[in-house]
Amino acid sequence: MRVNVHRSIVCVRARRMETFEESATQMLGQFRALLHRQPLPTPAARLLQLTALNMFAVETNAAYLKGSETGERTAWLDCALAVSLLMFGALLERCCALLPEPPHSQQHTDALSLLPAIKVWSDWMLCHSSVWNPPPCLDNFGTENENDPWSWLAKLMNILESMDDKSIELESEAKDGHVCVRLAEDASLAGFTPLMYMEPAAAWARAEPPLPHHAAEHALRTRKLLFFGTEYLVGVEPPVLKLEYPTDAQPRYVSAVQQTQINYTQLQHLTEDSEDEDSTSGATSGPASHSEGVDVEGADEVTRRLLRRKEQLETRKATLEKRRQRMQEMLGSGSVCVELEVRPRWLVPDTNCFIDHLPLLRALVAPAHTYQIAVPLVVMTELEGLCRCSRLGEAARNALAWVSGSGSGGGSGGGGGSGTGSMERSRGVRLVTTRGSVLTSRTFTAEDHRPGHSNDDRVLDTAINLQANISNEQDTKEEKAGGAGGAGGAARARRVCEVVLLTDDRNLRVKALAAELPARDLPSFVQWAGVTSDAHAKPESSSVGNSSGDSK
Repeated sequence: MRVNVHRSIVCVRARRMETFEESATQMLGQFRALLHRQPLPTPAARLLQLTALNMFAVETNAAYLKGSETGERTAWLDCALAVSLLMFGALLERCCALLPEPPHSQQHTDALSLLPAIKVWSDWMLCHSSVWNPPPCLDNFGTENENDPWSWLAKLMNILESMDDKSIELESEAKDGHVCVRLAEDASLAGFTPLMYMEPAAAWARAEPPLPHHAAEHALRTRKLLFFGTEYLVGVEPPVLKLEYPTDAQPRYVSAVQQTQINYTQLQHLTEDSEDEDSTSGATSGPASHSEGVDVEGADEVTRRLLRRKEQLETRKATLEKRRQRMQEMLGSGSVCVELEVRPRWLVPDTNCFIDHLPLLRALVAPAHTYQIAVPLVVMTELEGLCRCSRLGEAARNALAWVSGSGSGGGSGGGGGSGTGSMERSRGVRLVTTRGSVLTSRTFTAEDHRPGHSNDDRVLDTAINLQANISNEQDTKEEKAGGAGGAGGAARARRVCEVVLLTDDRNLRVKALAAELPARDLPSFVQWAGVTSDAHAKPESSSVGNSSGDSK
């Protein structure tokens, strides 16, 4: 409880940076004291909450990096990263002390309660390396070099390598006679924004012979942590861990951050020519002489530490500014700014749109709107397969009837209503192949597919290829950007996108956005477009209700 109180105090006092370090140091000390109590009074779920708070604090401050020209971290982001990494280091320190204890002891049980929070923070670092790497300076919080988080992380990797049970075989794909193994921490933080790009860990273990309680989960968690520490952190640039080969001991992992930080503080000596060297030495001589004068006068340690920090920041700022100017000179007029304008005209719905939101699709092709529904052939195949399902069969048959124009979508209206619906469908609904070709008839609803592609990949390929086919030379315009952008001005490319992917599948939307294709779920798009389904649903009654729920 007191840790939570001090966590709140640190967040509130962050507006006054002169007291932040003192409050954070006090909070970290009490957090370490809490972790050293036996048995561990904080459950694993509460540690996950604290880790999620750290992710949220860093994510909030990291939003300013997107609008920054230099890409330099702000003071707020450095403070959030430092506190989060030091709490991560406290977890690592305690875990390294408890893991070597006997398996059935209370100490070993407490160590297993710490590992989920460590694994979740490692997942965040795995997909946000541009935010925390190179690591921030932790000197202001009184952390010694041999006890920094990276040293404890290296020690944990050495311990986990020696404790990994190789007899437990985990498969990455489902097989007969295997059961799925998932981690509770991934389920607890599923959908959390800072971890949305991280796929949940899943593996398959043999059902026979049965494994001890939670042995498969512990093995999966251990191997995920080993991948993060022994492969990713060793290969990332700049490296965080490295493998050391002592002459009288086994190879072990050690921290490489200390070497990186030492090289980083000496950037003022890395000059490219004599003029740069003269200017750099002239810029650093002033603060150095000032700090020496203060030492002679007998200033306290806090003042001397602030002056040293000021010199490092000034040197770092000058180096980054020089690097940015040199990059702008090299780029010159070769830089191109791409502007993407979305004009929704072709809508590519996924299968879940037809099952859950068919009235909304009807409303989009009403005469008052100009949208075209491009139905992928793979969606037609899935709907035909769902017709045999007892729970979704009726909804699938209604969707097929509406797309094919052979009925009123499962409704009981008269002939006039059915004719109106058929005219609207023929005007606003088209079948599209995976290569983006629009079919003129609905006779063929199947096509050959390349092996190894899932149905979601085929839906995405349909939308991407459709956009490529309808694009022409008039969609891209290059303009000269005036002002002080560069020596010859920067060209600006303007692209127009008329295809929008509609799906409730969050993973599929993320893939589409990565491919520079707009993607939304159908209820959100209908709300944005200002389309109402009530007026269009009157002439055609449907047995499938307007489900606005999200099936994610």
